[in-house]
Amino acid sequence: MTQQAGRMARQLPTLNGLRAIAAVTVFFSHTTLFGFFADERIDDWWYTALSRTGSAALGFFFILSGFVLTWSAPDHEPNRRFWRRRAARILPNHLVVCAVFIVLLILVRGGAPLWPTVANLALVQSWIPNEFIFNGVNPPSWSLSCEIFFYASFPWVLAGIRRLSAAWLWSLAGGIVAAMLVAPAFSMAFLPAEPTYTYADAAFPQFWFVQQFPLTRMLDFVLGIVIAQLVMRGCGSG
Repeated sequence: MTQQAGRMARQLPTLNGLRAIAAVTVFFSHTTLFGFFADERIDDWWYTALSRTGSAALGFFFILSGFVLTWSAPDHEPNRRFWRRRAARILPNHLVVCAVFIVLLILVRGGAPLWPTVANLALVQSWIPNEFIFNGVNPPSWSLSCEIFFYASFPWVLAGIRRLSAAWLWSLAGGIVAAMLVAPAFSMAFLPAEPTYTYADAAFPQFWFVQQFPLTRMLDFVLGIVIAQLVMRGCGSG
């Protein structure tokens, strides 16, 4: 097989196309927050139908990200080359969009808040359980904050997972799913509730831990890596 044929065999156009479906789903889930419809009954129906689809789509997106990166990863690519490619893919667009938001905040509100702006530009806002920092400039970019962490750790995580046997991969997948199920109960039991801000019936710190904390969302990403390894090895459940 030639080098070009090898690259083509690693491409997943169908799965990559599913990224667009997930992104559109997230977009429409965000529209439920703004009350677009004059009829409150329609607005309530729109919220009930779509408000929670964004969370499911993001989980799928993160799992798919881990799967696609693992499937297409060269066997001996230098880490720096991987990081350069991922940075070139997301950072220019992120900085342009962030700059637009800063300009709009200056025009509309007379200025942009310092620390939320710094955190957003550096893509570290998802590590900070503070609503003011998190929502200060461009709230949707929290997912990029998680992705940057995923990309930074991917070469080492993949190298470790490649060393595992199929039996250990299945055990790891089961452990990850169990941790996903435990995370909401953990957040409700041990994190403070702030009645001034709730989303999806949870206070911000609790919701943040499950939905936006990079270490928690890393579970989705690693699950995608594990699934990709099982598929690539032709491992069935039997």
